Amino acid sequence: MVPASALAGRDIKHSPATWPAYRDLVRSVVNALSAVPVVMLGVCTPDELEGWPIDAWVLLDCSDEERRSRLASRMRAPEIESALADAALYRSLGLRVVDTTDRTPASVGADLAALVRAPP
Repeated sequence: MVPASALAGRDIKHSPATWPAYRDLVRSVVNALSAVPVVMLGVCTPDELEGWPIDAWVLLDCSDEERRSRLASRMRAPEIESALADAALYRSLGLRVVDTTDRTPASVGADLAALVRAPP
């Protein structure tokens, strides 16, 4: 996102007006890599990426208590509550879940790698 923010002249994370163009940029990269397997981590829902060449969706999730703890040092209470609401929305989508609560990034990465390698 940093190079794309530099191109846009503003922080993409905090500039919703840039999100459609950023999504188009990412889609161009995904299309260019279509001959090889791609794993993409992001915050979009299946409806938001309808028509993309996506074979499987996985939700990286954690308990609300863990989410509060992780976000407490960088967000204020209203932002944390918004993040909790987003988490509830993602959980309602019925996606396959990898629970990251009390786990190391290496452990979560190993689970994701196993899912990617598993036959469909």
